[in-house]
Amino acid sequence: MPKPESMIRKAPVNQHYVWRHYLKAWSKGKGNAVWCYRQSDKTAFPANPRNVGSSRYFYRVEEFSEPEIEYLRDQAERAMTDAGRVLNRELVDMFTMVSNLRRQVAEHDLDADEAAEMEARFLETERGMGERWHWRFEEDGLPFVERLRKRDASFLSSDEKVVFPFCFFLAAQYARTKQMRKAVRAAMLPHGLDLDRVWSVESHLWANQIGLAILRHLRRTHVELLVNESPVAFIAGDQPVINLRDSTHAMPEFYYPVSPDTALILRVVAEEQSISTRSVSQYEVENYNHMIFRWSDDQIYGQDGQYLSSLAGLPKHSINASS
Repeated sequence: MPKPESMIRKAPVNQHYVWRHYLKAWSKGKGNAVWCYRQSDKTAFPANPRNVGSSRYFYRVEEFSEPEIEYLRDQAERAMTDAGRVLNRELVDMFTMVSNLRRQVAEHDLDADEAAEMEARFLETERGMGERWHWRFEEDGLPFVERLRKRDASFLSSDEKVVFPFCFFLAAQYARTKQMRKAVRAAMLPHGLDLDRVWSVESHLWANQIGLAILRHLRRTHVELLVNESPVAFIAGDQPVINLRDSTHAMPEFYYPVSPDTALILRVVAEEQSISTRSVSQYEVENYNHMIFRWSDDQIYGQDGQYLSSLAGLPKHSINASS
């Protein structure tokens, strides 16, 4: 858990819900550009990974009311394990810190300059703390992603302390996106609360629960690395990790393409853990690519703009957060 003071720095305006380093695996040619197809305007274009999969202050934290903070604290206690509840409490305390400080400062008689300076610091912290939290996940996840790209998933059979960071990294990539934010907006909260306002914190609680579940079930998970040697490359999307199963299944089956020729599948099974590598056909690649397109919010990424345009011309059915 980073210290609160480490969160109080100049916040980047353009905040990524798709990790830039992740997209670099699909970049090639002049300027190491990645092809992006944007569904909102039906356009394919080459782009630097820093300029896609992002939005202005995407992770900004709101100034929370007392009922909103109480709601988040209640959600934190719904974790299934003591470790999960402890982690959730720490997260809620950290992300509601500024709201509580604002109320404390309001009780003091500050002059106009002092009040303006404090407000500027509060605003900067709210804008940047979520982004910096995800930087930690990315730093932790980087060595694991590099091993997967070399088709080495053996670390998933390691001791829990070794694999713990990867489980939470993967969960964060699933929960952090614009697609997941949009999927939960229709949910109704008690007492007229707005889920869209508290999602900047609740998404981390979701990620904690997913990460702990992945870790808990890892000893009976079939880990499969898909090797793609077909003429069609794996694509990526602005929802990088997807669930291949629908909401009727109790346990998800996570699919995570890590490069144009390699992807990871985690599937919980009844028996003990297994790790395998399997070559996939072009038909299978096309099917996985269409699932990435289905789960995407607005952008899909690859090495071939024409292919992305063709894929986006196929029917797309909406995906909800429980899928």
